[in-house]
Amino acid sequence: MADIDNLEELIRALGNDRLDGEVYVFKQASYQLWKLGDMVVDSLATILHDGPEKTCIRVAYLLGNIGTDRAKAALTQALEDEASSLRRLPTVDYKIWQDDQIARDFYLKLFSRPIEWTLTEANEEVTDEIVKTLIESMNISELPRDEVYTLAKIGDERVIEPLIRSLAIEDDKVFQAAFQGLLKIGKAAVEPLIAHLKDENSQMRLSVAWLLGAIGDAQAVAPLIDALSDQDMSVRVTAISALGDLSDSRAIEPLSRFLNDDDEWTRRAVIISLGQIGEQDTTDIIVSALDDSSQVVQLGSAQVLAELADERARDKLEELLATTWRQEAQNALRRLAREPNAPSIFDKEYDE
Repeated sequence: MADIDNLEELIRALGNDRLDGEVYVFKQASYQLWKLGDMVVDSLATILHDGPEKTCIRVAYLLGNIGTDRAKAALTQALEDEASSLRRLPTVDYKIWQDDQIARDFYLKLFSRPIEWTLTEANEEVTDEIVKTLIESMNISELPRDEVYTLAKIGDERVIEPLIRSLAIEDDKVFQAAFQGLLKIGKAAVEPLIAHLKDENSQMRLSVAWLLGAIGDAQAVAPLIDALSDQDMSVRVTAISALGDLSDSRAIEPLSRFLNDDDEWTRRAVIISLGQIGEQDTTDIIVSALDDSSQVVQLGSAQVLAELADERARDKLEELLATTWRQEAQNALRRLAREPNAPSIFDKEYDE
């Protein structure tokens, strides 16, 4: 628990934009004040009435994060006082104060959300109450970047469902944070992810299939085989790729059904996945794809054979050097020659 004796010093620090290491001084102070909760509300309320603008804003969203009835009352009182510093802020939309979510709506609409630092920079136990607060904040936020980032860093079973929901948010950084958080959790996230393979949102189904392949747990094989019948082609192709990542022979027969698919990228994904599975009886299938009507599929077949050190890839790769796939063919020839650091067609990037 933060020291109440340092209260005046902590409040002064709310106006300090200096970095202390990698963390802003005002964020460290805000976290300490947040832990004190109702004990500091009266002192913070004084800032709302006569404090400087920058500190006033920070106090407002801090009270919002404290979120108690007493904190809400302090915010409401300051807004009802036309002479208060808070009321004079040009960024305040007074209409939002008419509902029951006064404090939470307010701190989400002003400045940046405090959840961002409450856990990431503090070497303290992450309590269930803090996790609950993060999830509630995320649920009412228009774009809950900070909450998702922090939930991802917690990385345990309590945050699986909110992170899965975040996969559907149309923001690349939020998606990456959620993806990496679930990847970090690993096996414990597999069953909840599988349940979302039938989500009505096709982007969610695609993201889940991708994650199941990245996590690499065998219990996802059967659900991903079922996902091969998804009505969305992008989901089907992602499921095909994920089954390759899992390298389970149970997928060979279901994958082989797509070798005559009308879409060339689907056929290519099948060839690559069969190569990843690496069973002896898939080699002839991969070799036959060298004569596919599509250069995309021919290239994929030759690249896979190069990974398997199969010299039957060489003629096709040399032929493809004269096409727009020159660079890819060169890289595959380097793999065939076992050159160090030659790019692999099997490499998957899950970088943050």
